[in-house]
Amino acid sequence: MAENIYLEATNQGLGTCFCQIFGHKRFGEDSEEYIRKIIGAPKNFRILCIMPIGYPAEEKEPHSEKEFDENKIHYDKW
Repeated sequence: MAENIYLEATNQGLGTCFCQIFGHKRFGEDSEEYIRKIIGAPKNFRILCIMPIGYPAEEKEPHSEKEFDENKIHYDKW
C-alpha cells in the first residue's frame, strides 16, 4: 500500500518518503510504540512505516543515463 501512497502523492505534485518504523528503537524505546503515542493509534494496529507528505522544498533533477550502472541489477538472485 505504501507504493500507492507514494505514487498518488507524486501524481498530485507532492513529495513523500518511506520511513521504516518496524524494528527500530528511538531513545531506547520501541519506535512503533513511540509513534503510536504521538498519533494515538490503538494497540490492535501495527505501525510499519510513516510517510510524511508535503510540498518539496526543491525540485531534484532525475538521474542521468550516465549514472546508470547495469552491474547493480540482479535477476533471479540476490
